[in-house]
Amino acid sequence: MRIVILGAKGGIGKSTIGLLIAKILLSLGMKILIIDRDMTGYISWLAGIKGKGLLASVIDNEESQYFTKINVRKGTLYVLKFYGDGPRLTKDVHLFSRQDIAKRVK
Repeated sequence: MRIVILGAKGGIGKSTIGLLIAKILLSLGMKILIIDRDMTGYISWLAGIKGKGLLASVIDNEESQYFTKINVRKGTLYVLKFYGDGPRLTKDVHLFSRQDIAKRVK
């Protein structure tokens, strides 16, 4: 199952809704992967990921903790910080269109 939460405006509760849905599914014993593609990386920050996201790590050719696993009740929550690096997002997304960068991310 894939659940996507989208919204053009910031501050409307996308992260909160995502976490509430994850909490319910975790209580049912499911494994949940949240891919945090928010510019601010709020869910990643709550999960303890303080470094660069995956895309910025690949572009800068640096190691970073952009993935974490948290055991919650009966389930397991995985969080992948994909973006979340603020002002550099537009530049990074543009670079992601290059085949060499996209290949390294994959």
